[in-house]
Amino acid sequence: MSDNKMTAAVVSGTVTTLALSVLMTAVFSLSAAKSGSLDHTALSVFSIVFLCLSCVAGGFVCGRAGRKKGLVSGMICGGLGFGLILILGIICGAQPDTGTLIKLAAASLSGGVGGVMGVNKRKKKRK
Repeated sequence: MSDNKMTAAVVSGTVTTLALSVLMTAVFSLSAAKSGSLDHTALSVFSIVFLCLSCVAGGFVCGRAGRKKGLVSGMICGGLGFGLILILGIICGAQPDTGTLIKLAAASLSGGVGGVMGVNKRKKKRK
């Protein structure tokens, strides 16, 4: 696989990860604000679930685009997506803690799973 194709695959997967993460978090935040109850524990759990789901989707996009090395490229997408979210959080005043490393591992592994799924997805044959 050429470096340009791998780079394009990682960029498209990372953009997918960020877009889905923002979308799912926004929908959850709006629904939680309308209901009036926002439990801190539920917010923490949902943020990890949304992160993992978006990393799986981003890894899948990356694996489909790259067609090779799905585990590695998906893990890179998950790690980059989490890293960018972490940087934005720090800019907004969030403080990283020990859970940050767990979230990084979860994001990378989820991205890797998505990458493997993307590489192994078969094309539909046209009749």
